[in-house]
Amino acid sequence: MRLAVMLLLGVAMYVGVPMLWQALMVAKVNEMSGKPMDFPVSNEPITANIDTANLIAAINPPLDFNVEEAEAFGAQAAADRTMRDISAAQDAAATARYP
Repeated sequence: MRLAVMLLLGVAMYVGVPMLWQALMVAKVNEMSGKPMDFPVSNEPITANIDTANLIAAINPPLDFNVEEAEAFGAQAAADRTMRDISAAQDAAATARYP
C-alpha cells in the first residue's frame, strides 16, 4: 500500500511539477511582455569619448598585495602540512605495529 502511494505521489510530482513550472513561466513572460522595456532600443552608435585608462582600471583594479601576510599564510600552510605528515606517519607506524 505504501509503495502504491509513493508511486502515485512520484508520478504526480513527475507530471505536475513541470506543468506548474511551465504555467508560472508563461505567467511571468506575459507579465514582463506587458511592461515597457527598461532599456532603449536603437541602432545609433555610441559616440561618447571613453577614457580607456579608467576603463582598464575599472575592469582590473590595482592589486594591493601584502607580502608579510602572504608569507605568514605560507608558513602556516607549511606547518599544517608538516603536522599532517607527522600524524600520517604515526598512524602508519601504529598500523604496522598492530595490524
